[in-house]
Amino acid sequence: MRHCRIEVNGIVQGVGFRPFVYRIAHQHGVKGIVRNEKGGGVCIEVEGEERNIDAFLYSLKHELPPLANIHNLTIKD
Repeated sequence: MRHCRIEVNGIVQGVGFRPFVYRIAHQHGVKGIVRNEKGGGVCIEVEGEERNIDAFLYSLKHELPPLANIHNLTIKD
């Protein structure tokens, strides 16, 4: 079981980013939380099997909602 904290900065508030995170988490079988941070970022904490988190992270980086744009993504295990 792996646990990650993911800090995302960019255009990620008010563009459907949190529902997108929920959808891909459910799709890849990971559980966790997603919340807006002061300053316009989003914090995501997920837990699951290594391969499921890897698939989640791929989707997070490559399947963004149309109006979202990630400027910086930090992953901490």
